[in-house]
Parts: sequence; structure tokens; C-alpha cells
Amino acid sequence: MHVSWNMFAPEMFGLEAIRMKQALGLVVFTGVLAAVLAGIFRFGARWKHNVTGD
Repeated sequence: MHVSWNMFAPEMFGLEAIRMKQALGLVVFTGVLAAVLAGIFRFGARWKHNVTGD
């Protein structure tokens, strides 16, 4: 993440290079967000299944 961002993003989008801690934080944040969204979708699927009686 760190290397790929610093190789392409600053030139393509005019952004600054990021540090290793920022890249690690971004990876952790993305993982937590994905886990939360997966939990919400699982809960929604169970709730729909229980409401319709299927």
C-alpha cells in the first residue's frame, strides 16, 4: 500500500506522499470497515429471512 501509493498517487492526483504509519492505518481502517459492512449484511439477511418466514 505504502509503496504503490507513493509511486502513483502523488503524480496522478497531485497528492502528497504518505508515511508507513499512515499506510498501515489505512489498511487497518479498510479491514475494520469491511468487517462492519459484512456484519450488517449478515444481520440484514437473517432479519429478512425471519420476517418473511422463508
